[in-house]
Amino acid sequence: MCHYLGAKVIGTVSTEEKAKLVRENGGDHTIIYTKEDVVERVNEITNGLGCHAVLDGVGKDTWEASLAVTRRFGTLISYGNASGLVPPDLKL
Repeated sequence: MCHYLGAKVIGTVSTEEKAKLVRENGGDHTIIYTKEDVVERVNEITNGLGCHAVLDGVGKDTWEASLAVTRRFGTLISYGNASGLVPPDLKL
């Protein structure tokens, strides 16, 4: 559906096996966050603009990076707390 709307899909994963799944299911780019800096890589892919939409199902451990890769006036959706709650004292 994302491709139909003209979006490029960037998936962040922990292993090469999961990266393969992202590619097999239509992902345009994969970032293995255990080997690469997510913010640096997203900035490379987006020419420093960041993402229009970021979906974060992890929570506390990925919040800062998710926020950092969301472009100005973009949307960040935090829908999970696998690593804990997002800090309540946000400094935006």
